Amino acid sequence: MSGAIKIAGHEHIRHDIANDKLVYGTGVPAGTIIQIPADATLNILSGSTSLTGSFATYLSHSINVTAGNDILVMVSISRIQVNGGISYDGPTGHVKLTDGTSDITQEYLIYQRDNLSSTKYMQSPITIHTIYTPSSTSQTFNLQMRYGTSASLANVYGVRMTLIEIQR
Repeated sequence: MSGAIKIAGHEHIRHDIANDKLVYGTGVPAGTIIQIPADATLNILSGSTSLTGSFATYLSHSINVTAGNDILVMVSISRIQVNGGISYDGPTGHVKLTDGTSDITQEYLIYQRDNLSSTKYMQSPITIHTIYTPSSTSQTFNLQMRYGTSASLANVYGVRMTLIEIQR
């Protein structure tokens, strides 16, 4: 069945018969949430996932968007732990979000250097919130992590990525 909802002459929503889905029209106000696909998660209920010294993708999530809309990307890492060897420098952890070709944003977990040559470790949650304007209607995001200088190992204990299409 075809049909559309119009308010003050502006089409807000209609039924696309060929694809059997609802389509938002031009009358949808900016900032309106268009879709939230299921979250991509790396849930580790017991134990953890080990990181390495090089960036690697630990979680990917894709979304198909209407041309001209933006994507709100939210990443939540419940806990990342970075361990250092015996040194004066503290270990670092690195988390970055990419669009498959370019880095979008990067966050760091940094442990302060001190005057004690001992084993050091740091645990912290990390969150990333960013608005992204896609260059195509199909977009994949990759969450990459690694440990940095003075670190001997790192673990992550749970990650969630949420993508929300927003009317521009």
